[in-house]
Amino acid sequence: MAHIKVINEPTELVPLLRALDTPVKRNVFEDLIHEWHTMGDIEKKYGEDGKDALMYFEKMKLVEVNWIINE
Repeated sequence: MAHIKVINEPTELVPLLRALDTPVKRNVFEDLIHEWHTMGDIEKKYGEDGKDALMYFEKMKLVEVNWIINE
């Protein structure tokens, strides 16, 4: 299911443009579009920059977050 982020004012566009301003952020976002990944998966693949990108996406409400319980 696709989601849409509605932008009501031009100032809301700046955080969205910042969300994809580096190759790491773009790659993390592309991975998340196609399937679910844990923060550990993203950090393992992209390092600390990937973790920071994921946290930024969560803060801007660009991705959904689910909690999982490790056994």
